[in-house]
Amino acid sequence: MEAALQPNATTKLDLENHPTRLEAQAAYLKGVDALSRDPEVRPGYVHWLRQQKPVAMNDEGWILVAYPTETEERLAHANEAMVRLGHRLRDIEVAKGVLTVAVGDANGPGESNDREARKRRPRRDEREPWERRPVYMPAFLIATTLPHSDPKASEFERVNGKVTTTLVSTTQTGLPFGVYPRLIVIHLATEAVRTRRRSLRLGRSTNELLGRMGISRSGGGGQSTLARDQLDRLCATQFVTTHLSHYGGWKVDVADRWLEKTEDGLMVGLSERFFEQVTRSAVPLDPLILRQLRRSPLSIDIYGWLTYRMPTVERPTPIPWASIERQFGSEYRHPRQFRWRFRRCLDRVRECWPGGPGIEVQEKRVVLMPGPPSVLGRMERSNAKRG
Repeated sequence: MEAALQPNATTKLDLENHPTRLEAQAAYLKGVDALSRDPEVRPGYVHWLRQQKPVAMNDEGWILVAYPTETEERLAHANEAMVRLGHRLRDIEVAKGVLTVAVGDANGPGESNDREARKRRPRRDEREPWERRPVYMPAFLIATTLPHSDPKASEFERVNGKVTTTLVSTTQTGLPFGVYPRLIVIHLATEAVRTRRRSLRLGRSTNELLGRMGISRSGGGGQSTLARDQLDRLCATQFVTTHLSHYGGWKVDVADRWLEKTEDGLMVGLSERFFEQVTRSAVPLDPLILRQLRRSPLSIDIYGWLTYRMPTVERPTPIPWASIERQFGSEYRHPRQFRWRFRRCLDRVRECWPGGPGIEVQEKRVVLMPGPPSVLGRMERSNAKRG
């Protein structure tokens, strides 16, 4: 089939007369109908999915869903509802999944089409409430972040000012790293905040957990193994925090038990201290922004950190590069390499953050400036000030 039938592409395509259009629509609706029968899927998901436009199916069994602009395509590709539909299509064996593509109109994509699409799109504050519900990350994991790559050790240290957090695990299990443990801990913290329960249901399988975290299985079944391995690493790790300005410290385990098989599926039992931390001082994140950053651990870290700091910044606040490097990039070999990567990831956060975060990158320091919050609602933003 056409090379254009690839994820996140921009192409010209006959939307009405593609020979596989009816086949794609039938398979798509079967997947949506199957998803609508899941009691855990909110009606808003199903309503939004029924409004999308499947236009073709390629030779490998992927359904193509078209959008008039790249912006709309990117948001749809990152939408949790679309990710869940991809999992359900594979489960019921009617398609391999969903590919999103920006196509423009019959004359091809252009500036005028993009301008008209922007007029048609709802403003950020007009989106469906289910789409705007914040997700949460523990404040202590924003102040001292997880490794970006495998440290291949049983201990790892982050420093944030006078606070040092050491991650300790067994040599056999290893330490959590990369995107998966970040998304897992956000999922666990969000469920704890919303349900106020320490015992949480992960789903019937690790694949279902992937869907809930908005992770597509387009990369193959190996993603389930990676996610489960990172869940094991995360739950087996102890976070030991000490403060240089006074004696003592504290320890946090994410879970007392995990991946327990029950009649309701796989369960995880959060530790009492972790549950207390996330329900008292969790930082709200915008799920739409997070879904667009979920491929980069450093981008997630920067976004969480800025969301945590923005509510309290009232005047320009300089932070030396050395402090930024200790907090985010201690595993990078050269400061120059980290600073280049930090700038790249910050640019990505700026693209996704409406109004842009208040931050200036200078040669010798980073300056936090007063700026707009990334999540709606005074009550949600005030959580970032606690703890």
